[in-house]
Order: sequence, then C-alpha cells, then structure tokens
Amino acid sequence: MLKSIEIDGFRGFDSLLIKDLRRVNLIVGPSASGKTAFLEAVRLAIGATPGVLWSLNSHRGLLVGFPVPIGREQFESVWSSYFYNFDLTRPILFNMTDELQRHASVRIYFDAKAAVTPTPQVGVPGTPAPSTIVPLAFERHSFAGEDSRVQATVSPQNGQVLLEPAPELGSAHELFATAGQHPGQVAGWFSLASTQNRERDIVAAVVDAFPLVTDLSVQAIPGQPVLLYASVKNSPRKLPISLVSSGITKFVSIITAVRQFQNGIVLIDEIENGTYYQKFEQLFSVLNKSSQAARAQIFLTTHSLEFLKAASRVIEENPDDFSLIQIIQGPRGTEALVVPGANAAAAIENNIEVRSAHVH
Repeated sequence: MLKSIEIDGFRGFDSLLIKDLRRVNLIVGPSASGKTAFLEAVRLAIGATPGVLWSLNSHRGLLVGFPVPIGREQFESVWSSYFYNFDLTRPILFNMTDELQRHASVRIYFDAKAAVTPTPQVGVPGTPAPSTIVPLAFERHSFAGEDSRVQATVSPQNGQVLLEPAPELGSAHELFATAGQHPGQVAGWFSLASTQNRERDIVAAVVDAFPLVTDLSVQAIPGQPVLLYASVKNSPRKLPISLVSSGITKFVSIITAVRQFQNGIVLIDEIENGTYYQKFEQLFSVLNKSSQAARAQIFLTTHSLEFLKAASRVIEENPDDFSLIQIIQGPRGTEALVVPGANAAAAIENNIEVRSAHVH
C-alpha cells in the first residue's frame, strides 16, 4: 500500500508531494483540476512501462496508430501530452513510499544516447525516408531495491514502434469513466473469483443492493463471447448483466476488480457515474468491505457531494482507513489538500471546506 507519492513534471503537475495516503483515498476537486491526471500518475508510477503509458491514451480516447516507419515528430507527439507544459526536455519523475517504508522511483525521459535510425526500405515505392528516433526511457527502482531500464523505441530494421515489456513495480488496475470496462474482462474476473470460492460475497452484495437480481454466473454460449449473466426476477432467461442495468454493471465491475487485485491498487474515476444516488452509501460500504478483505488500496474520484455525504457515514465507522484529497489550482499550480482520518468525515459534512488542511 502506498503511503506517499511525489509527482514531478507529469501532465499539469509541476511538483506535488502527497502524504498520509490510506487504504481508501477519495479525490475531489473542480472539473479540469487534475483528478483523473492524479489517477493516471499513480497508475504510471506503479506500472512504470511503455505499455502502461500507451494504455493511458486509450483511456483518454486517443487511439493513435503507428505508421511504419514512424517519423520523429509523430513518435514524440504520442507521448508529449504527458510532459509538463509539453516540455520534452524535462523528465517525468515519481517517488513512492509504501507502508513498509520501502522506496520506489521512476524516471521517464527521452534518451538521446540511445537514438535509432532505421535502415531505409529499399524498393518499396512511396516509403518515406526513415528519421532518427530518440527512445523514451523508463529508469526504474523497485520496492525490492532492484534497478532496471526499459524503453519505447523503434526497430532498427523497419522503423516499427517497439514497447519493451517488463514486470510492473506493483499490482494496479484502473477503472476510468471515459473508457468503461470491457464485459469480457469483468466476466474473467468473476470467473477467477469463482474458482477461488470468493464469488458468493460478490453475489450477496449485488443481490442486497439490487433485489431484482437473484444470482450471477458466467456463461459460455457457442458463437458468443463469454459474459457475466444475471438471474433476474420474473425473467424466464438469464440476461447479460450489461442488458439489466448500467448501474449494476458498474457496481459488479468495481467489486470484482477490488477482489481480483489482492494486495494491489484499484483506481476508480467518477465512481458515481451510472449509480442511483440512493445506492451511494451501499456502494461505498461494499467497496470498503471488499478492500478490507482483499487488502487492496483504493483511489477514487468523484464530482458528487451526495456521494461524499454518503461516504462520510462509512468513514465515521473506520476513520483511520480513509483520506480525503482535494486537488486544486493554486498560485503555485496544481496543489493538494489532504485531510486524513476522522477529519475527512468532518470536512465532507462541512461541504469540503478543507482550506485549513495542510498543503503538501
């Protein structure tokens, strides 16, 4: 579990240090303040690979293709939005500390010393001359004290983009509101939980929150994708859960993700989307219990004061497990006000008036 994270030169974060991270961290702030970017920073810091950085493009709806061979300007434009003020000469830096006081770090930069100029493709009409590509390097220091380096580069033979794989520094998964969750992935998580005899807790939580549903199961119908199905009252057939309710689908996605990432981190953007406000407290309560059982750390964003009010009633029962993080645009750029523990519930009850909180 992360106890602190320092972000330097990523997106709109010039330099930001956030301490007092807890098991469940609620991130609030105005639109365009940097809430989603903060989730992205945590995901990239934990993942620390070119593939993870590339996946953030899809969450933002930026599905960029790679021409072959790719030009230097095109290659750099894929990554430029992640650098503070689009300054490609300034590295992105992450420093993290976990609950065991172990440290990990990531440095992301364009490494001119590893530049690659692909071999020209001879005899292929219309093929542009290859340009020299400066790879995007990831220098990593893991919580176990191991150093490594991977990069996003191109093949010297044909100029095709190569995203070097590597183990991530920790276990993390994101549930970003803009992308949604693939139904097949949710079915896979539920199926895995079932093989480990952990699915009944998920089913019980869903049935309790949505009495219309009586059971959940994964079905493999010939010629169709494997999906999670719901048994529904007064229906002669089971239905794909996405056809029952988008709110139920998101509820199940969140709970199964938390259960899947044991001892890991789950990032949830705009948790209130698709959920009826009267279900907020139940959703947050189940999320809290699931994170306890899985020993998972949660980072979630919300725009909804109604959701926060519902969450505050759960926070009051276990105050030491929670932190409230307000992302704001201050005179020094993006800043964070952190209110841990019991003060978080009090701050919510006062409509997030946390200006007196400590600025990290």
